Amino acid sequence: MMNKFTTIKTMLLGAVALSIFAVSCKKDTLETITPTEDATAVDNLLSKMDPEMQSFTIDPSQPQTITGTEGTVINIPANAFVDANGNAITGNVTISLKEILSLKDQITSGAYAVSNGELLKSGGEFFFEATANGEKLKLAVNQSITFDIPATEVDSTMQVFIGQEVSEDSTGSNVNWIPADTSKYQTVVTDSVWNSKDTSWTMDTAFLATYQLYMTLSGYTMKVYDIYNTSYYNCDHFYNYPNLIGELPVTITNASNEQDEVVDYSIKLVYKKLGSVAEGYEPNSGYSGLLDKKFSGGISSTWLTGEDVIVIVVGVGQKSKKAYYGKTSLTLSSSSNPSISINTISDADLAAALDNL
Repeated sequence: MMNKFTTIKTMLLGAVALSIFAVSCKKDTLETITPTEDATAVDNLLSKMDPEMQSFTIDPSQPQTITGTEGTVINIPANAFVDANGNAITGNVTISLKEILSLKDQITSGAYAVSNGELLKSGGEFFFEATANGEKLKLAVNQSITFDIPATEVDSTMQVFIGQEVSEDSTGSNVNWIPADTSKYQTVVTDSVWNSKDTSWTMDTAFLATYQLYMTLSGYTMKVYDIYNTSYYNCDHFYNYPNLIGELPVTITNASNEQDEVVDYSIKLVYKKLGSVAEGYEPNSGYSGLLDKKFSGGISSTWLTGEDVIVIVVGVGQKSKKAYYGKTSLTLSSSSNPSISINTISDADLAAALDNL
């Protein structure tokens, strides 16, 4: 995420304006790939390091403030919830929260910052649901919940994205992020740092804004009027990358002393400046590769020339069940040929390595 800004231009964006922005930034989308095998062993390894799903039990008749372990603050007004039929909730409500605020969180959760195959610049993701008696709840009319999302950098061009869970899309992500304004919702972006006069736009008065996003000095405040149709939320914007390469040659070498070990491995492209992760895969082989001692070949992914990237490989030995890890950093060009050496690593050290990307 990004350096603290020195100025934020006040914006009030209607659905039409943001839709135009989203369309104008969509270029060079990767083709959808259907994997022929999965990365079950690697997925299982990474899932052990996935951000925990936090659970809170609240009395919905009273205003509530909930703070997640990573600093997300949720403010819920009294009597905010109703059931699917619009009936008020009288018993306890369970709040589920998962904070996806780091590169490691994206990697381990599989919720990459991508929208229909396009890489996004991410300002922080989270999962939120409210349930009672196992039923997902809605917000009552004219009620809203606010989420204060911490960030080390703030970008005034961010907008609200909502996430649709998928089995695994062409980027390897388990969540596909859709701009709120193109999902029959309206996003309003305003400035809460300075009380400058907002720019006026002609807005569709047939429905109220469903999401509002405020830029603050410490992160973002998202105001949400609908929690029933979605559970994943993100502060993102499309990243315009005219120099996309779909495939580059990559060399992976198993430098460990394990004899006759075959390693299931997965490649991730980490764009720190964007706060985003993309998956790499062998064409026609799915997201899970098999490595004996050395692999040399083309790897398809979202290779962005001119961008700094960390290419990481995470693997699991088929016999030893040990974790493997390696990485290399480079500035991408059309002639790049990344080479990564992997070694065995403990689960704890792997988690620490991903924390320090």
